[in-house]
Amino acid sequence: MTIALTVLLLLIDAAADQRPDVMHNGGFEEGMGGWQPSVDDPKAVGAAVTIDPSKAREGGKSLKISLPGPSSAGIASSPAPVKSGRDYLLSFWYRSEGFSETGVYAGVNLQYVLTWLDTMGKPVGTAGAGLSYGAVPQWRFMVSMLTVPSGAAAVQIRFPMSVNESGRPSCFWLDDVRLRAWPGEPNPGGRAWRFAVSEGHYQQDLFRRVADDDTASGFAVLANPRFTKKPGYLAANLYTRVVPPGQYRAVFRLKLGEIPAAASAALGWDINTDSIGHLSAGSISTAAFQQAATYQDVAVRFVLPPGVTWIDPRLTWNGQTATWVDTVTIVEEKVFAQEDVDALMGSGAPALKSPEAVSPAAPTAVPAARAGNTYAADIEQAIARREPWPEKVAIARVDAITRELYLQTADTFFQGVRRTAAYWLKQPKPYPNMAANVENAKWLAMIYAIRGDEEDARTAAMCLEHAHRLIVEPQADTRNTQPSWLTVVDLYFIERWLASSPAYMAGHRKKAREIVLRAVPAFPEQAVEYGAFNRAFHGAITGEALLLLVPDAPDAGRWRQFKEQVWRYWWQFRDNDESTDHYNALWFRYLLDWVEMRGCSEEFWSDPGVKRLFERYLYQVFPMGAFPHYSDSCGWNVSWGHWIWLFESCAAHYRDGRYKWAAHRLYDYGVGRIEKLDSWSYTGSEAGWSLLNAYRIADDTIAERPRECDVAVLMRHKAVERSEAERVATRQFFDLKPEMAPDKLVFYGGSDRDALSMMVDVVGDAGHSHARRPAILALADHGSVLLASLGYLERLPEEHNIPLVADYDGYPCDNTPYHIKSDNNLLKEATAVDLGAAGYGRVRVDNYQGYPAALVREIVFIKHGAVVVKDTLSLELDLKLRWGPVFRARNAGPDHGEHWINTSTGPWMPLRGLGRNAPVYTRWRNSPRDLLIYFLPDPCGRLELVDESQRDPTLPLPLRVQYTLRQDSRPGASLVGVSLLVPHGPGSAGPLAQAVRVLLAEPARTVVEFPDADGARNLVVLNSTGRALELDGLKTDAQVAYVRQAAGKVAAVSLYGGKELFRGGVDLARQAPLPKTNVIPGSFTPSPGTAPNTASPDGSRR
Repeated sequence: MTIALTVLLLLIDAAADQRPDVMHNGGFEEGMGGWQPSVDDPKAVGAAVTIDPSKAREGGKSLKISLPGPSSAGIASSPAPVKSGRDYLLSFWYRSEGFSETGVYAGVNLQYVLTWLDTMGKPVGTAGAGLSYGAVPQWRFMVSMLTVPSGAAAVQIRFPMSVNESGRPSCFWLDDVRLRAWPGEPNPGGRAWRFAVSEGHYQQDLFRRVADDDTASGFAVLANPRFTKKPGYLAANLYTRVVPPGQYRAVFRLKLGEIPAAASAALGWDINTDSIGHLSAGSISTAAFQQAATYQDVAVRFVLPPGVTWIDPRLTWNGQTATWVDTVTIVEEKVFAQEDVDALMGSGAPALKSPEAVSPAAPTAVPAARAGNTYAADIEQAIARREPWPEKVAIARVDAITRELYLQTADTFFQGVRRTAAYWLKQPKPYPNMAANVENAKWLAMIYAIRGDEEDARTAAMCLEHAHRLIVEPQADTRNTQPSWLTVVDLYFIERWLASSPAYMAGHRKKAREIVLRAVPAFPEQAVEYGAFNRAFHGAITGEALLLLVPDAPDAGRWRQFKEQVWRYWWQFRDNDESTDHYNALWFRYLLDWVEMRGCSEEFWSDPGVKRLFERYLYQVFPMGAFPHYSDSCGWNVSWGHWIWLFESCAAHYRDGRYKWAAHRLYDYGVGRIEKLDSWSYTGSEAGWSLLNAYRIADDTIAERPRECDVAVLMRHKAVERSEAERVATRQFFDLKPEMAPDKLVFYGGSDRDALSMMVDVVGDAGHSHARRPAILALADHGSVLLASLGYLERLPEEHNIPLVADYDGYPCDNTPYHIKSDNNLLKEATAVDLGAAGYGRVRVDNYQGYPAALVREIVFIKHGAVVVKDTLSLELDLKLRWGPVFRARNAGPDHGEHWINTSTGPWMPLRGLGRNAPVYTRWRNSPRDLLIYFLPDPCGRLELVDESQRDPTLPLPLRVQYTLRQDSRPGASLVGVSLLVPHGPGSAGPLAQAVRVLLAEPARTVVEFPDADGARNLVVLNSTGRALELDGLKTDAQVAYVRQAAGKVAAVSLYGGKELFRGGVDLARQAPLPKTNVIPGSFTPSPGTAPNTASPDGSRR
C-alpha cells in the first residue's frame, strides 16, 4: 500500500496541476472503480452499497447507500494526489430519502470525511462535515473549500452513513464527486463587509463583550477559561444576505492570551448557510498565531453557489485558551458569471438571476483598527465634519391655536385622500390594496360626519365597494388584498359615521360584514395576546368591533370572553405595562376608540384612576412642544398627533387647561418644526387622522394653564415579567402589581418654550423598555434637542446617556444587549426634589449592567440653564475596568479641550426607520443652541469621541462623547465621574470651559463653580458624607447646595439635606425655599371591581 501510493504520487505529480479534477470515477460511470464500499450489517437488515442506473445527476449512474434498519455503510475513494498548502474545492451532488421528518437528528447520520495522507500513506489530518439530517428529495449541490495541511500529499474521501435503532429506513445517492485545485486569484477591487462581533453576534450565555483598546469599536468578545471552559460559538448569527454567487474569503480578527508550546486546535470555524449546510469547515491551530496578546487576521476561503439566501461565518471556541475576537469580514474575491457557475456545477447548472443583487442587508462597514488606546475618533476630523448652523433659522410660532387649525392641518391629507379615491374609482379595476381602500373610506366617512357633505358619503361607500371587490373578484396580485384585524375596527367606525347617509345602504352593510368575516373567520386562538399593552388591545378592539357588526359571528362567545378579560385586567389597575412613547401613544389610540365603541365614556372619564394615568404622560411633554422618544420608538416626537388627540380629550372631559397647554404646545412644535409634514405616514397622515379626532373633541372655551410642577417623580404600577414558560402558556408578558414604582424623573426650568428640560429613565420591568436606567432620555433648551437616547433597535449601553462599564477580563456579567434580565440594572432608589432655583435627583441602580456593582447618579438641575451629573460606581470585586459617563451627540466643535468638548445636534434632529442605514423619514428643526460637555479632570481619565457614522450613516446621533476612566476597582472603594452640561448660543465654548473652577473633587464630596450662558456664576456642592464641609469661605452641612450669583449679587439659593450655608461669612440658608417632592400621579388603590359597561356572559351590557 505504502509503496504503491508513493509510486502513484510520483507518476502523476507533474500532471496533477494540469488536471481540473484529481478524483477518479467521481461520477460512478465505471461502477465502483476507484472506490471501496464498506457495510456493517449485524442484524442482516439488507444494508447495501450499490450502483444505481435509475437515478443520476449527470451521466447514467450514481452511487446508492441503502440502510433499511440499524446498520452502517459507506464508500471511500482511492487516495487522490494533492499539494501541501494549496486550496482545493470539493464538490458533489447528493439526494436522500427517509432520514428525519423534522430536520433535526433522529437516528440517521450522514457525513463526508477527508483524510489527508503523507507520502507514506499515514494520516496527517482530517476535515469534513455532516450533511442534512432531513431528507433531500431533489439533487442538492454541495461545495467546500479546503486547504491541504502541511505534509499532506494525498487525500481519501469517505461518505459514512449510519442508522440506529430509532432511525427510519433511509437511502443516500451520490454523484459527480470532484476535487479541483482552486487558484482563484482575488479581485483587488472586491468589496468587503465587516461585522463587529461585540455587537451581539456571539453566544451570550458563555462569552462576554469586554473593553479592548486595540479594536476599532473599543470592544471585543472574550472566551476566558478563568470563567468558563464550556465550548460554544464565539462568533455566530452574522447573517450575510443577498451576496451573489462567487468566490470569497472570511477573515477572522483574533487574539490569543498565550500560545501553548504544543500546538492544538484553538477554534473551529464553518461557513453555515440557509439551504445546503456548511459550505466549508475547519479548525484554527494555536500554531497559526505569531505572537500572544496581539491581533492577527486568519483567512479562510469559500465558494458560494447559486441558491443560497444567507451565509453565517461562525467560530467555535474549544474551552482551552483565552481568545478574543474583534471582527469577521467577508471579502469578495470574484463574482461568478454564468460560465463560472456552469464550470462549477456541471451540466444543468441553474441560470443566474440578472442582475444579481449585490448589496448585503446585514453587514455594515466597521473602521479599521488602530493600535494602542486610540479606538476613538480623531476629534479634529469630527469637528471638521460638523453641520454649521444657518445664519437665520425662521420658525413660525402658532400662539392662537383653535380646533379649526387641527381641521385645516388634517385637511391637507384629506385632499390627497380625495384625489386618490377619485382616480381609482374611475378605473375598471379596484386599487389592489385592501388597507388603502378602507383607509380612504374611513377618512371620507369621518369628514362626512364632520361636514355633512353627501358627496363624501357617496365616495366613501364606493371605496368600500372597491374593497369588497378585492375579496370576491380574482386578483392578479393578492399580496395586499386581504383585510386585517384593524380593517374590522375601521369598518365599524365607517358604518357608524355613514349611518345617517342615504348613500350607505343595506348592500354596503352586507359587504362590510363579508369583509369583516374574511378578516376574522374564527377566533384566532394562537394569535391573540393578553395583558395591558398595545397588541392585546389591538385584538380586543377587533373583537369588540366584530361583535358590534356581526353579533352572531363565528366563535362569538370566545371573542366576548377574550375582549372582556383584556378590559377587566387593565381596568383593575387603570394602567398599561409598556414604557415607550410610541407604543403608549398607540395603546391610548386603541383605548379611546374602545371606550367609544363600548359606550362607557361617562363612567370612564369620571373615574379617578383613569385621570391619574393621563397625568403621568402630561408631565412628559417638554415646554418646547416635543414629546421625547424613549425605548422602542422610531424617534423624536414621532407620535405628536396621537398625544394631541389624547390631551384634547382630557382637557374637554376634565375641564383642565393643563392638557390644553400640552396639546397646543405639541401642535405648535409639530407643524412649525417638521421639515415636511407629508414626508412619512406616522408623523404625517397618521398625525392628521389624530388631529381630526382632536377636532371632534376639542373645546376652545378651555383656557391654557401651565403645569404646577417643575420637578417630579412620575409613577406607574409595578410590572413583573413572566417567565418564558408562563409567557408561552398564557400569551401574556407582564403582571401589573398594586404597588406603584418610579417611571421617569422630569426636570423643567418652567413652562416657557425656551425652558431647559430633561427627562431621566428610572422604569423597572416594562414592555418595550430598554431598561437602560438611569439614562438621560432627553435634554433640550431654547427649542433645541441637546441630548437624546437612540431608538428602537439601539439597545447597547453606549447608545444611551448613561455611564458605560466594561471590564477587560470577561467577568461573567449578564451583558445581553437586547434582553436584559429583570435582576440586572435593578432600581433601588429614585427621587427628585424641587429646590426652587434648582432640582435635585438621585438614582441608585444595583447589579449595574450585570456586574456586582451599584451606580448612584446624582443630578443637580439648574433651572436657569445647566446640569451637573455625578456618577459614583462601587464594585464588590477586584477588576480592571474601562468606564465613564457617555453622552450622545450629532456634531462636535467648533472647539474642545483636554477634558471638555462643545457639541450640538445641529439644524435638524433626524427621525428614521428601524435598524442600521434605515432611511430618514423626516427631520425636526432645531433652534441654534450648543452644549458644552465638561468632565471634571481625573488622572485616570481621557476625553474620547467615538464616531459611529461609518457603520451606520443615518444614525441620528452618531457621536459618542465619553470621559473614559481606566481604573482598577476594589471592594469598598468608589469610582467617580462628574459631568457639567452647559447649554449656550452657537460658537466657541472655550470661555465657558476656561472659567470652570473645581474647588473639591473627592469620591464623596464635590464642589464646582462655573458660568452659564447668561454670565452668572453657579456654585454646586454635593456632599454625601453627612458631615459639614468648610472650604475657602464656604461652610455647609447640606447634602446638596446651590448658589447663583448674577451681577455680583446672590440671585438664588437652594439647599437640601442640611440647614447651614455660609459663604464669605454671609448666611445664605435663609434665602433657600423649602424642598418640595412631587410624586405624579398620587396614590391610588386598584380594585378589580366591575369595569364600566362590562358585557355579561350572555352578551348583554350591565
